[in-house]
Amino acid sequence: LAGMKAALDLSKLGRKVTLIESTATIGGKPLKDVKDYKFPKRDATLDYIDTIMMDVEWDKNVKTMTLTTVKSVARDEKTKTFKLKLFTKARHVFDVCTSCQLCVDPCPVTVPNEYSDGVGTRKAVFLPNFYSSPRFYVIDENTCLWYKDKSCRACEEVCPVDAIRFDADQKDTETEVTVDAVVIATGA
Repeated sequence: LAGMKAALDLSKLGRKVTLIESTATIGGKPLKDVKDYKFPKRDATLDYIDTIMMDVEWDKNVKTMTLTTVKSVARDEKTKTFKLKLFTKARHVFDVCTSCQLCVDPCPVTVPNEYSDGVGTRKAVFLPNFYSSPRFYVIDENTCLWYKDKSCRACEEVCPVDAIRFDADQKDTETEVTVDAVVIATGA
């Protein structure tokens, strides 16, 4: 929540912001702790977090990089900037995903859902939670049969927008960005 709020405040000042999130969705720990099963009548806290997430998603000055971690930070004293080396894990679902959910039912894999504190299960292709932003599905390569032994393409076969293409699969990437400042909001 602190990272999203800082990004929005900086954007209001006219700054370009890159919001880096290590998981598949922004929202952090508050989103994980505030669940519909705990607040079935839609608590105001959920509405507040959801509103901030939408503001971040639609803000033209904020670029969100999910599944991304900072590998290193180096300060350039001459230009007074920072160089960040970033590692982005592949989502394995392209951003044309419409969140139609058609890919979920055919998936034969069911595992405990670590995104809901162990309550319930999820498939190898999943949306981390109802409020995920960006609202794109993710394929867990540790549980997906395609990545284990290439025995299943069920999600790819039913995707109406070709958001899942194993033959043209996404790869993990490393990039470098230069920024004027770094704000650390770890959610601790």
